[in-house]
Amino acid sequence: MKVDDLLTISISPDMLELSEGYLIKRKGDLAALKQAFRTNEFETIERLSHKTKGTAGGYGFDRLGRIAKDLEAAAKIKNTTQIEQLLRDLENHLSRIQIIVKTPIQ
Repeated sequence: MKVDDLLTISISPDMLELSEGYLIKRKGDLAALKQAFRTNEFETIERLSHKTKGTAGGYGFDRLGRIAKDLEAAAKIKNTTQIEQLLRDLENHLSRIQIIVKTPIQ
């Protein structure tokens, strides 16, 4: 992946471990979302997406929250075409995030 393809998120030093852990969990959720999609478990997609929608912004991952919001809405109406596209968007987005630590201004 080229550097230009990365989405850089700048966070405070005290949030580094939490943010990295949060992303690891969302990548785990992605696997669960894909499995739920394969088995038409729309309630699971809706529940996991709702959780991410509500928490992503607190970690500085606003775009992730917007994707989750759209995914939740698509799951509610069982729009498989949209869910499939949003899962690709989610996977692409998660693979491109690069966390950097804000340096204090002195």
